[in-house]
Amino acid sequence: MDGIRFFRLKDASLIDADPEEDLRGWQVIDANGIFVGSVEDSIADDDEEKVRLIEISIDTHLDPSYPTVIVPLDLVERREGDRLRLRDSLEHILAAPGCDLYSSDREWERLYRYFDCTPFWDPEYVERDMHHSLLPRA
Repeated sequence: MDGIRFFRLKDASLIDADPEEDLRGWQVIDANGIFVGSVEDSIADDDEEKVRLIEISIDTHLDPSYPTVIVPLDLVERREGDRLRLRDSLEHILAAPGCDLYSSDREWERLYRYFDCTPFWDPEYVERDMHHSLLPRA
């Protein structure tokens, strides 16, 4: 990987999200059904313009020191109505290494490996169709 770059969908003038396809505001729950927060934004890679990550606004009752956390979209286990269930615990999500749009390649790889997700730039990566309407449902 050579200098991967990302952008937030809300900042991209080329993307006009259909309200039916926009994940912003969706509730996020952990593997145990505990409310984590809501989707603040979707983050796409610059090269292919595919959503690769979601930024979650953490419920301030859980941890006021963590306003948001970024997780790979591949961490989504399934869709339950207008909620996304992650395949990890709240504690593990909150302890994730911090990344932002300007993080180094090494930091992004560390984030993906932390969540036991294969980075999308890895030759071993198998792409899932993560369009939210096609996510596995409960």
